[in-house]
Amino acid sequence: MKYKEIISIREIQAKIYELSASINTDYKDVKELVVVPVLKGAMVFTSDLIRTIKPEIMTTIHPITTRSYDNSNRRQDSTILSLPLEGVDGKDVLIVEDIVDSGSTIDKLRDWFVEHHNVRSLKVCSLLVRERKESSVDYYGFVMKNNDFVFGYGLDYSQKYRNLENIVKKV
Repeated sequence: MKYKEIISIREIQAKIYELSASINTDYKDVKELVVVPVLKGAMVFTSDLIRTIKPEIMTTIHPITTRSYDNSNRRQDSTILSLPLEGVDGKDVLIVEDIVDSGSTIDKLRDWFVEHHNVRSLKVCSLLVRERKESSVDYYGFVMKNNDFVFGYGLDYSQKYRNLENIVKKV
């Protein structure tokens, strides 16, 4: 398959430092930040992001698993497959996504945390957002056109290409 780079690893790294600067400022007075990566796609981004959060901000990681696409890369209703069951009550929670497409997964997760846990605060950080979805995300890196299907840097194309260091689209 042929693909074209649309965001380089250098651009990604620079954006991660920008995002972490905001996170470090916003959470400078918290005792513990619970980072909730949405697997599998946010695993690479989360790994790089948490290493840029100041060590004074104690972080714990509680990954969750969701599915928004079938094996043919067709969008489907968001399904939450696993959730953190403990360790988030009374804490500051940061959900980390690779990309916010329709926003339905984030909406479901926000509702779940509000209904089932007494979190101190709840914010969302996503490397990518679709046009017109910025308002549902507290921290985001890049805005993508609505019709671009992108992969690499943790995002998959039929469960493949997550290992690319950059973000690409098929040509």
